[in-house]
Amino acid sequence: MPIPVVLRESVDRELLAYCQWRMPWSMPGKEILAHQWQGEEIILQRQHPKPNSPDEWVGISIAKFRYQESRGDWSLDWCDKDQAWHQFDVLIGAGTITRLVVALERDPTGVFWGKSPSLG
Repeated sequence: MPIPVVLRESVDRELLAYCQWRMPWSMPGKEILAHQWQGEEIILQRQHPKPNSPDEWVGISIAKFRYQESRGDWSLDWCDKDQAWHQFDVLIGAGTITRLVVALERDPTGVFWGKSPSLG
């Protein structure tokens, strides 16, 4: 059964707002963050123009949100350098897109945005 239209539209709005907040689209030709539906999953990608072909954009997968119809919630996966997906086991069955976006942004393990340098 497909994701209900109302839920899909709500998720689209939330992820669009997050992408624009995280990487504002105010600098044309630079890097952006975008989301794309693939069936019941959403892929979050960092996109930028190809160095030798600025009209062509390429993407690096950052995260995947998967809708779990049987539970009525969402899960979050991260993508390794070989483009293989792994469940973000810090939050299993987190429920809402909002909660997963917060976990993605905090990135306590560094799998989405990289590790921050130690402040100690």
